[in-house]
Amino acid sequence: MSITWWIAPGEEERVEAEGLRDFEAVFRRDDLDPVKAVLPERQVHRWPLAEGEALFLKRQFRCPGSEGAVSRARREKDALLRLHDLGIPAPRPLVMAEERRLGRVRRAFLATEALPLASNLEQELASGLEGPRRATLLREVAGILKTMHGAGLNHRDFYLGHLFLMKTDDERGEAVAVLDLDRAQIRKQVPLRWRIKDLAALLVSAPEGALSARERLRFFRAYLDGPLRDHRRWIQ
Repeated sequence: MSITWWIAPGEEERVEAEGLRDFEAVFRRDDLDPVKAVLPERQVHRWPLAEGEALFLKRQFRCPGSEGAVSRARREKDALLRLHDLGIPAPRPLVMAEERRLGRVRRAFLATEALPLASNLEQELASGLEGPRRATLLREVAGILKTMHGAGLNHRDFYLGHLFLMKTDDERGEAVAVLDLDRAQIRKQVPLRWRIKDLAALLVSAPEGALSARERLRFFRAYLDGPLRDHRRWIQ
């Protein structure tokens, strides 16, 4: 068996100090606070740091099927780096490691820095998000997805629950951050069917009645960057 490591540039000492350079020790930890429902094959926990801060740790205890070739940890690390290159807010990956046997990944983990997050967009829409702020956020999401797809990145789980409002220091005070990219795909060009799947996931995840027909059309105009009549195949 062999272990492949990726560590963010300049973060080797920090990773070592936080105990994240010992692969087996990371998987032995059973005292971490879960972030999501714990599954036998993969788990998400908070990795505590000093002064009450924490990293987010995603562990894969089993990598079935295609994940044996490319783990979810590696997919998410690559996608997060691409988002940062594009200027899209997203967690910063700190360290990723894969354990391989006979060329296939058996276990893997990814640790990312936490963002100053508030609520996700599904919660915002359900609580009655209104006015100019509502229109601004919908345009922002359309622009994010357009930029991602234009750069060859599709999310595969582009739900409103994976889009969070992040606190910022500028005049506006907030921005939309993209999370949970462990199934993302990167290639030269995103095929039409995968672009449509991301759009469908977004719209289906909206609370019932939360988006009007006019808002959906405005969203598509912003995403397509032009009149809908020029993109008839998207409407069929």
